[in-house]
Amino acid sequence: DGTPTHYSRSTSTSADWSRWDIQTQQMFADIRHDLGSGWIAKASVMHSVTEGDSDLFYVYGTPDKTTGDGLYSYPSAYHNHDRQWTAEAYVSGPVQALGRTHDLVLGGNWGRSNSFQHSDYGQGIGTALPGYSAFDGSYPEPAMDAYTGEAHYYYTRETGYAAARFSLLDPLKLITGVNVTHVKMSGDSYGAPNSYDLTRALPYAGLVYEVTPQISAYASYAQIFNPQTQTDINNKILAPIEGDNVEVGAKGAWYDGKLNASFALFQAKQDNTAESAGYNLTTGQTYYTGVNATSQGVEAEVSGQVVPGVQLAAGYTYVEIEDEQGHAARTYVPRHTLRLSANYQATDKLKLGTTLSWQSRIYRDQQAVSTTTGKEIYSEQGAYALLGVMAHYDIDRNWSITANLNNLTDEKYITSLYWSQGYYGAGLNGTVSIGWKM
Repeated sequence: DGTPTHYSRSTSTSADWSRWDIQTQQMFADIRHDLGSGWIAKASVMHSVTEGDSDLFYVYGTPDKTTGDGLYSYPSAYHNHDRQWTAEAYVSGPVQALGRTHDLVLGGNWGRSNSFQHSDYGQGIGTALPGYSAFDGSYPEPAMDAYTGEAHYYYTRETGYAAARFSLLDPLKLITGVNVTHVKMSGDSYGAPNSYDLTRALPYAGLVYEVTPQISAYASYAQIFNPQTQTDINNKILAPIEGDNVEVGAKGAWYDGKLNASFALFQAKQDNTAESAGYNLTTGQTYYTGVNATSQGVEAEVSGQVVPGVQLAAGYTYVEIEDEQGHAARTYVPRHTLRLSANYQATDKLKLGTTLSWQSRIYRDQQAVSTTTGKEIYSEQGAYALLGVMAHYDIDRNWSITANLNNLTDEKYITSLYWSQGYYGAGLNGTVSIGWKM
């Protein structure tokens, strides 16, 4: 009827047989060489392989408020194999010109991935789950042979870039650069061919002016280009995100860096950003739609040592996001967020700390109408705050112990409304860790 559910945090739709096993292997290497005269060269390479194997039990539908009826089963088995290579190399150093010293960076990066997905769908998809049987783990494991689907992608990204910081005047620096990116994808997604071959040149520029020895003001502009892997309802990969970003602000440092502060105004326009739009019962996959939106806002932060042994930090962000018609967009992003932290060095060996994070209300249009009121249905998470405390003790020069308590007030909240279903965050919880160093 459009009212929110109120399950306990421990409620789960997982069946007793469901699982999701993931194994990741990574190898990397870095090399750095001093070329002399302030110039350095650096190169890195990384290889990773991720293997996933799962038996999943997804539940969909809208429950009746009184009986719990209205939920349905969607069992499936899923296997994925992803292999990725990335590499980057660059040189950087000073250049003398017009009686001044400037900085230059030249480099490039390359990446390639091979992704394979295979889905087996279970017998009994769409079986009604009466009452609250969706949550008791008793749904029997079916044969995963109703039908199958696969996706296989090859993705390559190559980028060359150049950046320079020009010393125009003693207090004025110009930062400018460009990166040229080529992306290519080929393959298919559950029967739908997917491919693109795109090249973009993306410039950026910024000015930094030293107002005083402690305060610098800046302005910057950059273009945005980011390919995506999400697919729409027809299993076609969404076009890349494109847009631009403008930012102006100021940064300051006082008392030999013991006190730091920053303030920024920003505006970003991003076209075709993937947003969850529903669940495709044919492929068993979430599908997405591209959203054009403009975000603008303010960000401020201050941190430092107020008295010996006491470190404080505070940060605030306000962001307003609108679509092309001027309506609120991406409403699952909080408009206001606040972050506070404090650390106190009680003794040479004991450090105590606390953190507080707060965010404003978020909501999501469920694209559905209430059967009782005829009004549109929205999911909502009101504003909430999370409080944490920490104690760290150095036992000796090698050993230490750290204890954390999180969500001290046991706040019950939904972590995100990015999808049409939301999940509760952890209640009061804690960790204790022991560390050793040479």
